[in-house]
Amino acid sequence: MLLIFATRNAVSDPEDSEQTVAAGAGNVTELEIGGSQYSNRWSGVYGNVSGSIVLKDANNYTMYSWDELLNPKGEIYASNSTVSSWSKVKCMNLSTALRGFNCTGQEEDCINITEIEGFFGMGANDPDGVDETFNQSKDINVGSINLTNCPATNLYVNETAQYTLWNQTLLTINNTEYIIFATQLENDEFGYDEKQWDYQLLVGDNGDDELTTTYYIYTEIA
Repeated sequence: MLLIFATRNAVSDPEDSEQTVAAGAGNVTELEIGGSQYSNRWSGVYGNVSGSIVLKDANNYTMYSWDELLNPKGEIYASNSTVSSWSKVKCMNLSTALRGFNCTGQEEDCINITEIEGFFGMGANDPDGVDETFNQSKDINVGSINLTNCPATNLYVNETAQYTLWNQTLLTINNTEYIIFATQLENDEFGYDEKQWDYQLLVGDNGDDELTTTYYIYTEIA
């Protein structure tokens, strides 16, 4: 298990988008202006995965180890809390009708979209909000559990949107307020930056405060 701390990008300054225009007295000029602003609500993690097949005992002593895995497949999970059991993992429900806000008891759904976005400093109508980002539905296998129609998105390939590779889904643990970002491993596929990686992962972070967000990283290699 590895802890990561989400980093944040600064909001773009005026000098980042400097343009010039020639103004002539007595004339009117059409000027098309385009620009972008760094998201202050999300952070990206990416890299490669390596591993091996080992035979260990209950005390974690290795009796034998096979060659390094050449084509890792599986998933990587980033959770805002430590997960002691994955038996109650489920798709996140982004409905506003759920109880949310520190609910207790036997409720199946214990966190709603308002609470999730509030945790990351997002507003209900922000264009880079949770439901605006995870606006697709995809399936994912977590161990032996098959989850269907989870909120999902696809990260970019070569700076271009696509809907085949780099599947990412949003999960939780039943009757908890866990937020789990899950991404499927790819093997040396081109990522957002025209380089080949094994995984790309989008995680939320509130850039309005000076605190970092701690995520607990779990890997499942098939």
